[in-house]
Amino acid sequence: MDHKVGSEDPVPDSIPDAILAELQHDAARVVRRRHRWRRWRPIASPLRSSDVWFGAVLVFCVLAIGIGLAGGVVYAIVVWPWVGLYVVVPAGVLFAVSLVIAARTRNRWRDWSRW
Repeated sequence: MDHKVGSEDPVPDSIPDAILAELQHDAARVVRRRHRWRRWRPIASPLRSSDVWFGAVLVFCVLAIGIGLAGGVVYAIVVWPWVGLYVVVPAGVLFAVSLVIAARTRNRWRDWSRW
């Protein structure tokens, strides 16, 4: 009983001589192409997701804006030293106070959460 190769059967990594003699160049090209794709599939398959691309663009934009703001603050402090004293220090103190308050009230907020 002959077995016919269907679309459900996996593509082999090597070609039997009988098939190679019959199909020659086309069979070798198909097997090489499929084998090459199997090697890159673990890397390429996550890149087809739109969520991955959206996340990458979002992280890139946030990093670019953050680096730009940090550079602007450093430049402002170098040009006008009073900016560091009257703008950056109070903002840092406010952030530290809010961080401490959030850490201390975390358990109370957790009980109020509906989600």
